[in-house]
Amino acid sequence: MLIDLNRSADRTSDFRADICIIGGGPAGITVARELIDCGKTVILVESGGLKQDRKALSLYEGVSVGHPVELTVGRYRVLGGSSIMWGGRCARLDRMDFECRDWIPRSGWPISYEELAPYYERAIRTCNFHEEWKELSDVEDVLQLTLPPLEAGNLSPFVWRVAPPDPNRSLWNWLTLGYRASFKFGSAYLHELKSANNVKVLLHANLVRLIGAPGDRSVQEAVFTTLDGRSTRVVSKEFVVACSGIENPRILLNMPEALLKNANPHGQIGRCFAQHPRGTIGVVEASEEQSLRLQKTFNNFMRPKYVPVQYEIGLALTEQAQRVHQLLNASLCLNYEADDYSIWKTGRRVREAIKSRAFDRRFFNDVLTVILGIHSVGTNVIRRWILGREVIHKSPIIRAVIDLEQVPRPESRITLASEMDSVGMRKCVVDWKIGELELRTARMFAEFLDQELKLAGLGALRRSEWLARGLPFDENDLQSNLHFIGATRMADRAEDGVVDRDCKVFGLDNLYMAGASVFPIGGHANPMVTIVALATRLGELLRNWCRPQPIGAA
Repeated sequence: MLIDLNRSADRTSDFRADICIIGGGPAGITVARELIDCGKTVILVESGGLKQDRKALSLYEGVSVGHPVELTVGRYRVLGGSSIMWGGRCARLDRMDFECRDWIPRSGWPISYEELAPYYERAIRTCNFHEEWKELSDVEDVLQLTLPPLEAGNLSPFVWRVAPPDPNRSLWNWLTLGYRASFKFGSAYLHELKSANNVKVLLHANLVRLIGAPGDRSVQEAVFTTLDGRSTRVVSKEFVVACSGIENPRILLNMPEALLKNANPHGQIGRCFAQHPRGTIGVVEASEEQSLRLQKTFNNFMRPKYVPVQYEIGLALTEQAQRVHQLLNASLCLNYEADDYSIWKTGRRVREAIKSRAFDRRFFNDVLTVILGIHSVGTNVIRRWILGREVIHKSPIIRAVIDLEQVPRPESRITLASEMDSVGMRKCVVDWKIGELELRTARMFAEFLDQELKLAGLGALRRSEWLARGLPFDENDLQSNLHFIGATRMADRAEDGVVDRDCKVFGLDNLYMAGASVFPIGGHANPMVTIVALATRLGELLRNWCRPQPIGAA
């Protein structure tokens, strides 16, 4: 059943459920799907609707006081959450990411890779991959390429997968040319959720507060409101907060004092906030022939969306390199950008010159360049819009872009501002920190990449200046990549984290967290598949272990 609180005839209404899931992004939707036909009543509450509402984005406003984080970019209040603009890039964490590494403080997970592995397989299907992920050698066969040997042993090829955007194959998939955005959880799973006998989906319901049961060891009800003042409350036995890596800790910190005291005795909520800092560590200097080889080897190999899997090939640090040099995990992709003399940029200049009537000598040179290079445009149009492949540039600017794991730092944290948002919750203050080990990892990766390029005869790396400059980082050196990790981290003890190995908040009996905020440490991989795997695991737990205590009075 689908209920839109904005269209409710009553200004107030109440709901009862066995399980209330707050947040309708990939994590919340996955938990809800696991609970379909489980014999328990479920309500999935989303603050947005079926389409984006710009007014709702104002609820994400806050203050960034550390390394810059744009708090209203890449976050969406809509059914499906961030998946509506998600690029679809997927990778599992490495086994090593789950282990305690003595050179990284607070590293390690309380669960092992092997414990999460079966849920990874289910998560892959949920993310719209219709077959098992192939090993690297099989991917080479699919793409009809042979990767160059990496002889020094510090880097290895890494494969990201991108799922097709449509949940079902159809004639329309085959007739539509080119490549479109990736898989959207809201539209893909809406019908399934609406059709479930035991699930209600409540839209346009913004959380205002959680209210504790007597004794303040559990949550008894949650109060929600629309932006124009319609309100409702949900009384439930179990609550799951699945509202993203910044909202999850903000919601907990906004709890009533008595609940917060039990949930946060050691002040861990909001601490160890991390991302995958992203930046250019250098530009590959290569000949035309070397550039062509690189583009045909390390690239985003897009496929038409009717092909089951799309691949991207890059590089990652080997386990040996991390251990020997005591580095964080990291990966890198090569981005190819047309230079100023390419037909693409020349054509753009011609268009702008015509608009402004600037018919100077450069204009006529640019027109000649376009005429002589028109055949390459045709070839690349076919590649891009019919075959769904990346454009091949003649002499591109090749940027080496790194994604870094972060040290879990308690001083990198989310706290609350005194200012309230429009529904009465205190706004967040984000103090994101990046430190010396991230910088050293980036420096070493640049050294390893330069070495491998030279050994393979593929050019050399001209390193970015910021690698030698040291701390503090400039916002143009390393940037937020919108993977918000760790601020309600999983741990064995309340002294070290916010949730236990089952994602239940320490000190509270019936409140669970879902999303990347529970990651103790993030590896380098895009977090989506791990988010969905953990949500699948949590949904299974709630399906089997939900306590049968009576619901409090409405």
